[in-house]
Amino acid sequence: MSYDITLAARADGQDWDDVLDALELAALADVPLSPEGRAAGMRVLDRIGVRVAGTLGGWNRFEPTADGTLVGTLTATEGGVQVSLHDDSAFVSFPYWDQSDPDAFHAAVAAVVRIVGEETGYDAYDPQTGSDFDTTFADAGGLDLVRRLRAGEEPGTAPRVDVARAVVFGIGVAMVGVLVLLLLR
Repeated sequence: MSYDITLAARADGQDWDDVLDALELAALADVPLSPEGRAAGMRVLDRIGVRVAGTLGGWNRFEPTADGTLVGTLTATEGGVQVSLHDDSAFVSFPYWDQSDPDAFHAAVAAVVRIVGEETGYDAYDPQTGSDFDTTFADAGGLDLVRRLRAGEEPGTAPRVDVARAVVFGIGVAMVGVLVLLLLR
C-alpha cells in the first residue's frame, strides 16, 4: 500500500476527474514513446534527479526498455519514495511505513512533489483527498490499516477492543430496554 500523488497537465479550471479520465484512456491506448519523446523525458528525469539528490538519502534510477510510456523511475534509499515519470504524467508515491520523524519526512516528500511539478510543468493532485495537493498528507488511515495488518487483524474489521465495547454497550442497552418494558406493564 502506498500514498500516491498524481502530477499531470491541467488547463485552468479543468476538473481533475476529466484529467484522470484522459490519463486512463491514454494508458489503455499504450502508445509507446517516440525516440524524441523518450529523449525529452530522460532530460526531465535527469533534471529531477539532480534536484532531489541528497533528499531522503541517495536515489536509484531505473530506465525501462523503450517500448512503453514509462520514461523511468527514481527511488529514494530512505523512506521508499518513488518518482515515476511517464510521457503524459508523473507520480510520487511512498509506502505506508512508520517514519522516525513524520514531519520531516512529509516535508521532504512535499519538496520532491514540488520539484517534479516544476520540472514537468504538471499540477499535483492528491487522490486520497480528491483535490489539489496542498503539501499536507492524509495518510493516518493508511498507516493505521498497515499497523492493524501487521498485528494480524483482518482488513475492514474494527480493532477487537472496539468490538468488545460495542457488544457490552449493546447488552446494556438491551437490558435497559427490557427493564423499561417490565416497568411499563
